[in-house]
Amino acid sequence: MHDSVSQALLELIAEHRPSFPDLGQIADRAGQDEQAVREVFGSVQDILDTLAEQGLIKLFDNCLRTVTRAPHDDPVAQFGALGSAYLDWAFENPDQFRLLQHAKLVDLEGNERLARYIRSMHDLMIRLLNAAKEKGQIPDDADNTAILIAGRCLLFGLARMALDGNMTEWHAGLTGYQAAHRVFENYMETMAVANVRLTARSA
Repeated sequence: MHDSVSQALLELIAEHRPSFPDLGQIADRAGQDEQAVREVFGSVQDILDTLAEQGLIKLFDNCLRTVTRAPHDDPVAQFGALGSAYLDWAFENPDQFRLLQHAKLVDLEGNERLARYIRSMHDLMIRLLNAAKEKGQIPDDADNTAILIAGRCLLFGLARMALDGNMTEWHAGLTGYQAAHRVFENYMETMAVANVRLTARSA
């Protein structure tokens, strides 16, 4: 039941209905008995939060698997691996990606069950950035928060453009998935080169 009800809600949201679907509409689309659905889900928000948690679990697991494959002594490479893992997750789970970016549907910070995944990812990225500073890979005075915000904006924008089919005009001959990864890899390489030059100047 969970899968069919969740998929029904995502389909109804995607159709841009003028009014938000209620549990009755979702049950009807899912081919489930409305009373049975109400016994499992107390509200539409319960379904949204369940979907959000499923998406965050997939994202968290994907990031951890990917970062462990990066060189253990290269925090910048590990940081980049997290970005690549995010893009992979977005392409593998486009509906959950869109849901998690919609602040009006899911309150990631206000729901403690969801917020813990966000905090875990945030803490991991901060640890990697601090490790990169210790190794001299990024400047000591680099603003960790600014780096995280810029990285999130970049990854979200790349995933959204690619999933919406807006990458073709920029990278003809590549799929949206290929183009998004290429742009992110170029970004990481550019940042690495810029830091090498900055370090050389200050030496």
